[in-house]
Amino acid sequence: MQSEKEKFSQRLNEALNDMNYPPMGHGRQSALAKELKLSPQVIGRWLKGEDFPKTSQLVKISQFLDVRSNWLLSGVGSKYPRKTDQASIAVRKKQEEVAKATHRLDKEAFEIALAWMKLPTQQRIVLRKVIEELLDEQEMDIVNDIDDIEVIQKGATD
Repeated sequence: MQSEKEKFSQRLNEALNDMNYPPMGHGRQSALAKELKLSPQVIGRWLKGEDFPKTSQLVKISQFLDVRSNWLLSGVGSKYPRKTDQASIAVRKKQEEVAKATHRLDKEAFEIALAWMKLPTQQRIVLRKVIEELLDEQEMDIVNDIDDIEVIQKGATD
């Protein structure tokens, strides 16, 4: 049975393969080390499934590979961030409307904002990325619902 570190390694190598990165044994470890400004030994442990990166390093890796950090770390969710489409534009527009309509923060939002401000910058960056990924997943659900409705409507007219 594979460990979580080995599964992470497979996803990391898969994303590197998708980018046509040099294969293992042909410069992959040193090229990624140079890109991320880390030692080849650290990178080698990730690529071989011996260790996980720190959270801050995970964010850098996922940004470099243009993959979701949640997918890279756990295999959960979609691999790539969704590109902007009509459904996501509609969702963001609705979110902006709600934000404009809300003149004051409710107590829970205020408490979260206070806690947020106490976090170090790097942790806020990581949390923002996770929140954005969760919102993207919601948008994906909306897109799927729209697709289902279009299929039903098309079937009804045929």
